[in-house]
Amino acid sequence: MIKYEPVAPLRDRVDQFFIDDLVHSDRVIDVMRRTRLVLEHKGLKGRYPTISLYCDWLQHTEIDRNPSVWSLIEKIDGIFTSVPGGTVEEDMATISGAFSLTPLRHELIALYKAETINTSLFTVLSNWRQFILHVLADLAQRPLRFPNPPPSKAAREVLERIVARRISRGKNPDHRVTSVFISDRRSEESVPGRPPGFYFHIRMRETSETIYAELNGPLLNGESRADFEAD
Repeated sequence: MIKYEPVAPLRDRVDQFFIDDLVHSDRVIDVMRRTRLVLEHKGLKGRYPTISLYCDWLQHTEIDRNPSVWSLIEKIDGIFTSVPGGTVEEDMATISGAFSLTPLRHELIALYKAETINTSLFTVLSNWRQFILHVLADLAQRPLRFPNPPPSKAAREVLERIVARRISRGKNPDHRVTSVFISDRRSEESVPGRPPGFYFHIRMRETSETIYAELNGPLLNGESRADFEAD
């Protein structure tokens, strides 16, 4: 009987980053692909839901069946039904937080520690910046959608919560968030309030590919240098 073991190849692949000190896109995406194999082989998707979401996202043109997508969209829709009082900056930070880049990093550290894999890609700021930039660039323009119709009881329950919250706050349930995606604007010219970088896009009232309302803003990093080890 053939015994498959995905951890050792992943460990070797990660070690290669530190042999030639090179973090490039193909290698980053391959590491995430191999990380996904570890999750599947060991049945760890439930323990590391953010890793699972990003690994799935990197393998598809769009995602709508992953429960973490439904949770993300529910969190973002909740911002538009919350009691007024927050600033625009606070709302932008909350939306950025829904993309769970900080939980992604923490889950990767926890998984790699558990499997005795080098965690420096995620604990050193310069490494993490390069790593996550390649991940986000690869994900650009690939939407996360709320499935219509909901494919399962769990998805229907999420939709029912979104609709109920909107009705309770006097908001039109047909105007709920339907999809989100990331765009790569790093090559664009800087203008006041719109610096180059990665941006989130939120679609609401989406009735077709061409009829929808959209909100977009900079995808913010919720961590500071103090959250990382020294280079």
